[in-house]
Amino acid sequence: KSIVACVYSSRKWKKECRSKKRVFQQWSLKIKLSES
Repeated sequence: KSIVACVYSSRKWKKECRSKKRVFQQWSLKIKLSES
């Protein structure tokens, strides 16, 4: 099953869509780090 995850980048305000769960997790960590 392909998981499509869309994450918004706070800097460029662009919608990044990935079909891999690993990439989504990396983006989640990236956003958490940029917010803190």
